[in-house]
Amino acid sequence: VYTLVAGQPIGMGRYKATVVVSDRPGGCRLHWTGVFEAAPGADETEVAKLLEGSYTGMSQALAAAAVL
Repeated sequence: VYTLVAGQPIGMGRYKATVVVSDRPGGCRLHWTGVFEAAPGADETEVAKLLEGSYTGMSQALAAAAVL
């Protein structure tokens, strides 16, 4: 579990996420969930799209690093 402690990256005012990695035959499963409140003046739908893209990018980076 981690939370946003400072700043307002990609328009998030508050943010809390949970990352769970579980063992699977031949690899692992990554389950990443988060809850946020948009910062004042930020569009919640746009922030959600940006956050989803961030999850995808971070998950791909973790998978690539695990293969090394």
